[in-house]
Amino acid sequence: MTSVGEHSRTGRPLGLAGVAWRGLRRRPLRTALTWLGLVNAVASFLLLIGSSRGVEEGWQRWNRERGGHLMAVRKGAIEILSASLNASLVGELAATPGVEAAAGELIDLVFLDEGPQAVVRGWEPGSFLWSTLAFRAGQPPGDGWEAAVGEGLAAALGVDVGGTVHLPGRGLRVVGIVRGGGAMSGNLLLVPLARLQELMERPGKLSIITLRVQNPSPARVAAVQAAIAREFPALRVDTTEQVASNDHVLQFFRASTWAVALIAVVGGTLMILNTLLMAVTERTAELAVLMAIGWPARRIVALVLAESGALLGLAVPSGVVLGGVGLRWLAARPPLLGLMEPHLSAGLLAATCVAAVTMGLVGAALPAWRATRVDPAGALHQG
Repeated sequence: MTSVGEHSRTGRPLGLAGVAWRGLRRRPLRTALTWLGLVNAVASFLLLIGSSRGVEEGWQRWNRERGGHLMAVRKGAIEILSASLNASLVGELAATPGVEAAAGELIDLVFLDEGPQAVVRGWEPGSFLWSTLAFRAGQPPGDGWEAAVGEGLAAALGVDVGGTVHLPGRGLRVVGIVRGGGAMSGNLLLVPLARLQELMERPGKLSIITLRVQNPSPARVAAVQAAIAREFPALRVDTTEQVASNDHVLQFFRASTWAVALIAVVGGTLMILNTLLMAVTERTAELAVLMAIGWPARRIVALVLAESGALLGLAVPSGVVLGGVGLRWLAARPPLLGLMEPHLSAGLLAATCVAAVTMGLVGAALPAWRATRVDPAGALHQG
């Protein structure tokens, strides 16, 4: 909002957007502080929702790359790392009609003696899972105290084929470097299943079993899933896309991040409301003049919404950049290192835009209503 009849430097009357922009410039400190608050709100929303989705995407990408169709875990397990299955179930599930192959694995999240965190997985030599990996150098480990290491982890440790990595209590000779396709692949440590069972003191135990289905059409996968659920009532059988979304720890993480993200949106909404409400209050006489010369209520509302849009137009790009940088930083820090895909997906950007529009509309609603309630005669008389 600005003085009635104010013109641009070229002498032409300002349009609605120009009037809104000029109004924000008249209170530069207030506008700057609101901008900073909105940048923080947008970045916080993107960072929180992005971290939740990034962890789920990390699991889903890893599962897709392994070429499995179904995954079996103990029913009632809070999350995969704490789950425990008998290794004998691999053979029983492989014999189920419609199952092409079954592969068990033991999974843990550990801090290596060298410092970095790593997802360590134990696979049986000869498992079909090994064929899904691309090795930059070396080969899969055999039955001994050997390991294959993801490219990212190898770079962080400064090791190559022939080097050594140290799990708590045991050194492992690196025999292969796995080409990283995602966060989990890059921060991977693969060891023979029997060796990891020994290190974790979990002989004969697995965390999860991956299944390949013969002729895997959606209907065929669903039929095999239902058959296994009937035959093995103690197991929860999910498709590879369902595993992450059904994990209870990830569900709690998702709910927590959404709750905090909504707090950030509420904070941003209140900042917009405060700034615009003060602007309306300070310029009551100006609004009265505009209404007296024929501005309809809808144009007054449009003016307030234009100021809200201008504030968000300044804040959203900066907030997206800051949130994207924060995602990459967070993905490189424990406990999310190797678990989270830090990219800005189209869905994440769309959710951020929806949150920004919500802040703008809700934050401008009361100031816009207040502006249309100005009594021209009374305001001009008081002025």
